[in-house]
Amino acid sequence: MDKRLKVLFIDPWGVNETGEYTNGICGELQKYVELTLVTNYYFNNRAEIKNVLKFFFKQSEKMRASIRRKVIRGMEYVRAWKRIVRMVKREQYDIVHINWLLMYRFDCRMLKKLKNCGVKIIYTAHNVTPHINGEHYIRYLKDIYASADKIIVHGETLKKQFSDIFPSEAKKVYVQRHGYNLYKDISYDKTKIESNVIKKVDDYEKKVVFIGNIFEAKGTDRLFRIWLDCADLENTLLVVAGKENETNTEWSKKYLQLKNQAKNQNNVLVLDYFVSGNTANYLIDNADLIVLPYREASMSGVVFTAVDFKKPIFATKVGALSDYLIDTSAFLANNKYDDIVNMIVKIIKENSPEKLSFIGKNLARDIVDTCSWSNIVWKLYNDCYCTII
Repeated sequence: MDKRLKVLFIDPWGVNETGEYTNGICGELQKYVELTLVTNYYFNNRAEIKNVLKFFFKQSEKMRASIRRKVIRGMEYVRAWKRIVRMVKREQYDIVHINWLLMYRFDCRMLKKLKNCGVKIIYTAHNVTPHINGEHYIRYLKDIYASADKIIVHGETLKKQFSDIFPSEAKKVYVQRHGYNLYKDISYDKTKIESNVIKKVDDYEKKVVFIGNIFEAKGTDRLFRIWLDCADLENTLLVVAGKENETNTEWSKKYLQLKNQAKNQNNVLVLDYFVSGNTANYLIDNADLIVLPYREASMSGVVFTAVDFKKPIFATKVGALSDYLIDTSAFLANNKYDDIVNMIVKIIKENSPEKLSFIGKNLARDIVDTCSWSNIVWKLYNDCYCTII
């Protein structure tokens, strides 16, 4: 194209895993387009993106979870979006690429205002529907997807899922891989790890680790059941670390019972709170296997964290996970409890820590080969951006 496209990229979250994603994609995009990034006040601009506007969540991002934080966060989100709409009217962008939307009912109105400005809208559907109570949001997502000119998903499996739920918008879907972390954060200070955690980890030759937010779709209850029922795993430590994000449901009540039973097992370590980066890095570095026993998923940033540490992954065949993980460098099971049990027991019985380490190195090599941001963004620019103008 003779003229560089003028692109506004919006990521209201912009911290933690989504910050790594935004650094990766925007760092490369600015090579091809005139790019402005609007993001979180605490975004870490590692990729040296030239034009960054930090509109979102200056006050609420660092607040403790509370009703007050929720209210302030909502007000900040509304104000930021109103600033964005005014800016789009003034600056005449060619494309507005939205990386996350967080308040769907309100977002529908903002997207209509953007459409009235004459811009093309690209929306990255990291999750086709939310993993918690996703069916409740479908009516809003129909409007959101109708407003978009292109909809990005991260795998062929997710494209099929999207087409099944939103068939009228299926022709808009573009499959873009999720890129690996450009900036590895694998360091930690062992002196700052709780002594009881270190002792438990040191007591076992093999360690299996789950880290992340916990709700029904994540399948952590399956892990507790396996370790409670399988004598073959008595010499293998299970670590489940993460805050529960689902409460007052039938699943959460059953999960609490299982968790309390599992806590009494010598070979189970439960850290049922948000785990700091320092502790998370220590646990992953000392893991022999990272487990993703998901019931539902789109893609998981844990895949790329495991790759940073060159750790092997066990995962269920859900979402786009099997688009990234292959049998020669990871362990995949059908999304059924019996298959998960059999696979995990087989992995532990048949693989030494050294063999698991070798498989983890293969996984890291495969992901680096297939998930380079430079290749992903070049294809995105040519096959998505340039085709909608």
